[in-house]
Amino acid sequence: MGIFSRLFSKMGGRGARALHMVIEIAPEGVQALIFTVSREGMPRVVRKIALETGSAAAGIGMEAHGSEEMRRTAGLLHDLLLRVVRQFGVLPRVVIGIGTFHEMITFQEIAVRIDRPQKHYSGRMLEEYLRGAAESRGEGGNAWRVFPVRIIANGYETDAKILSRGDAAGVKELVFPSVVMNLPEELSASFEGVTSMWGGIAVEFVPLQILLLDAFMKNGSLGDALMILLDRTHTLLLLFRDQKLLSFASFAHGSDEMVRHAAKNQELSFKDGRARVREYTQGFEMPGGKIRLGQALEEAARVWKKYLLDALDGLYHLGPLPADVILFGEGGRIPEVRRALSAEDWLGHYSFAATPHVRLLQGQALFQGDSLAGALGGPEDVPLAALMGYSLHKRSLFI
Repeated sequence: MGIFSRLFSKMGGRGARALHMVIEIAPEGVQALIFTVSREGMPRVVRKIALETGSAAAGIGMEAHGSEEMRRTAGLLHDLLLRVVRQFGVLPRVVIGIGTFHEMITFQEIAVRIDRPQKHYSGRMLEEYLRGAAESRGEGGNAWRVFPVRIIANGYETDAKILSRGDAAGVKELVFPSVVMNLPEELSASFEGVTSMWGGIAVEFVPLQILLLDAFMKNGSLGDALMILLDRTHTLLLLFRDQKLLSFASFAHGSDEMVRHAAKNQELSFKDGRARVREYTQGFEMPGGKIRLGQALEEAARVWKKYLLDALDGLYHLGPLPADVILFGEGGRIPEVRRALSAEDWLGHYSFAATPHVRLLQGQALFQGDSLAGALGGPEDVPLAALMGYSLHKRSLFI
């Protein structure tokens, strides 16, 4: 759990406590799951809501709009909360996942020099060390939130349990590799203004990278893997080794670019092109047009792959890439993307392995195959599933 995630005042009413809501905010819009939790801890989805920005609906690139597009996204958040109030009469506790705004979320190592070594370090002490170091690095006018993912003492990986045992007097430096969410003040104020106007509901903002790390740690079967989230507007790469997040990279090129290329090839609008691509990925018959559409998507996948390889150059210094490649996001549905990743023409440049083992991850996999009555189905639902899992059972690095 991020130590600088904002928590607003208590929510009111017994009905509000019975409902939970998670909201994924991405450049293309917002989507939410509203659910209750049984005594056994199992969620039951009451409603799923998705709203997209006008630019996303029209297929206009997000990178051309910047903060303007994100202010529109904050407006969608307001509309979403209004819908919930109208239907349920209350607002539940909310966890908001901040999606692939790639320039605002970075990976940083925050170092702390220990001037007065202690025999042991409690979780609270570690948290205070990180808080002080992070605040000293914060940029004026920006809203920093820091989410540590590992602890390094004197250059060696460790954890809070080891540091609490009473034999840590030799520690001279602590380093906290962290996901840092550095939201511009106007964007942070926009999001928080929307939530605070609803009577002080409890809200926590969490970056997507932390949500995915939390989900894959709980899964327990994840070892070394390169995880690729190919969503509509961006691509996010996460490098895992020994169930630890080493780093991540991202770039502003997603499945909408592929749809846009295919739509142009088919002489269709973006909206019709997106519908056609979805039919194609679901295996519908397309007399006379399937081969041509597949060729257009193959061309688009090759362009996307060039961006991918450029981004991997920024991760190679961390050591050879693993052979396991786990793909998810809306773009994961496109078979030409999976074929491009499965080819033996790229991994050998970054790894001892020549052949990538590509696996498509579905949202329901994070709940042991349960789609929660269809709310979590395809690869595009993985972030939302991770968000729900985080809201139910949070983990802390300092416990």
